Amino acid sequence: MKSLTHLFSLCCTGLLAVTLSGSPANATQSNDTPTDKILAEIVDLSTKISRNPDDALSHFKLGYRYLLTDHWVEGIDALEKAVRIKPDFAVAHYRLGWAYLHFNKGVDALWAHEQALAFAHLKSFEMGVTKADVQYAIGWTYYTLGRLDEARAAYQKVLQFEPWSQIAIYEIGRVHLAQGNRDEALQIAGKLPSPLNEWLSKEVALSSIPAGVETSSLDQANSGRFEPTTSTIKPVIHYKGKVKYTEDARRNGIQGIVVLSVMFFADGSLGSMRVVRGLPYGLTAQAILAADKIRFQPAQRDGKNIAVRGNLEFNFNLY
Repeated sequence: MKSLTHLFSLCCTGLLAVTLSGSPANATQSNDTPTDKILAEIVDLSTKISRNPDDALSHFKLGYRYLLTDHWVEGIDALEKAVRIKPDFAVAHYRLGWAYLHFNKGVDALWAHEQALAFAHLKSFEMGVTKADVQYAIGWTYYTLGRLDEARAAYQKVLQFEPWSQIAIYEIGRVHLAQGNRDEALQIAGKLPSPLNEWLSKEVALSSIPAGVETSSLDQANSGRFEPTTSTIKPVIHYKGKVKYTEDARRNGIQGIVVLSVMFFADGSLGSMRVVRGLPYGLTAQAILAADKIRFQPAQRDGKNIAVRGNLEFNFNLY
């Protein structure tokens, strides 16, 4: 398998970069890194599959390990094989749906998550997924597709399975915010426990123009006639906050990149934030909280501070 050989050689030569997320698990001294262990498992699973190509469990395990090493194409291929061999493999459908979303394949993700929901009452190889988790995934998929009314309805269904699910209520608040209903979002935030109330309140606050910014910045932001960042006209970031994994995201194996588009105002404040690419289970909120801690020197033209819009990226990797 060419891709596997290439992957293994990258690891051995030290070229495979692995980013640890904000709060990594405790590590012990060892000659083997977590990635080395995963790559060895990939080799073993590939050998096992070569002997038994219809081993759905091994295809699933192989796919998940590829995803952990950011080899999404190979991971999706293995997961697709797992569900072809065993169509009622709910966990494989569930994981496949999240992998499709990495490539913005929302329609494919919706199909996979709906399949996971259809078979969520079954366990395969002693593994299962709750209907609440799958329904949440369906809500998130609708959200990424821009089908906001359907997203809100899907999150409401999470509450039918788990009435205590505060994360579903939080996402309903985010849907309201995406629809421009800031007051409704704030009302929901006020009813949420910590830290969800802080997450949603912060997203509402940073989606608006900060109070006190100069009129020129306000006019630019409202009209869309803002200066884009370039190689020479850009803010200089002095401090960037660290992101942290949420327990729900870690439990569901969520990883990827959050991309935020923000206005870097001339007075050194941030605002008019838009989520270009988000991640579920509070990871988008963690990126927003980290962005709010950024300290920067405003961009300049002709010796004067100016407002510019640019993107901020935050990586979330389980290993």
